[in-house]
Amino acid sequence: MNDEKDVVEYRLQAIEKTLEEVKSVLIEDRMQSRDIAELQKTVAKFLNMYTEQAEKISMLQEHKTDIDELLEGLNAHDARIRLLEEKPNKDKAEKFTAITNTIFQIVLSAVMTMVLVKIGLK
Repeated sequence: MNDEKDVVEYRLQAIEKTLEEVKSVLIEDRMQSRDIAELQKTVAKFLNMYTEQAEKISMLQEHKTDIDELLEGLNAHDARIRLLEEKPNKDKAEKFTAITNTIFQIVLSAVMTMVLVKIGLK
């Protein structure tokens, strides 16, 4: 009877040990499940933030395009304004150049005439 009692105690201890192992595995499984759930929530939050940031970036790119178009328009107007500001100076410069050329041609003609008259008189 003592042997049977030892066998039964051994089997009970083995069953208790197995139950403790199963219990620790279940506890670890629950903890891993919680960790997985927390990770899934974190990933979902990250994806939402990523989506929001992507939308903001898209909106900013649209605004950048609008700003670039406005800058092109402003630069075109700036070029026109510079052209209009420089026009009076260009007109004056052209008049001065025309007057200078005319005077040079008159002086050159006078000198040539004098040279030809002196050559012709001799």
